[in-house]
Amino acid sequence: MKLLDASATDGEKKALEEAEARIREIEDETKKRVFDLQRRIDSLQNDNKQLRSDSNALKDKYRSIEVEYSTVVRKLDEKDTAMKNLEAMRADLLRDLEKERARVDAVTNELDTIQTNFETKSKNTVVIETTLREIREERDELVKEKDDVTRQLSDLRTKLDAATKEKDNVSREAQRQQEELEK
Repeated sequence: MKLLDASATDGEKKALEEAEARIREIEDETKKRVFDLQRRIDSLQNDNKQLRSDSNALKDKYRSIEVEYSTVVRKLDEKDTAMKNLEAMRADLLRDLEKERARVDAVTNELDTIQTNFETKSKNTVVIETTLREIREERDELVKEKDDVTRQLSDLRTKLDAATKEKDNVSREAQRQQEELEK
């Protein structure tokens, strides 16, 4: 009976040693996995911080472009108003010019005086047409700038949406890993 107890004790000791070795192995694996998960969480948190920083920079740039866009639109409106005023002035001058021409035909006695007025108004018309042409060119340039700013604004919105989605994905992954770590 003593021999049976000794062999049972040896078997139990061996089983106990194997169980302890297995427990140490599981503990080592768990520590390694916890360390890896913690490192991964830290990496994801750093990525999240970077994405938030990038997102803030994009938001600032977006605001800047919105301000620039508003400025361009305001300038375009001002140029349009100026152009309308100049066109009205031009129309007035053209009407005056036609009146003067009719007067020249009707009143030959005042030909010299009317001729002077006609030349003066012709010069003004040329100046106004030149100014009008320049304003139209400026308006065309402003329209191009507006289109460029609109395109940039659209690109930034797309980038902002992508950055937001990526940030959300990283946050969800970090949360999932944190929950996995807590289990």
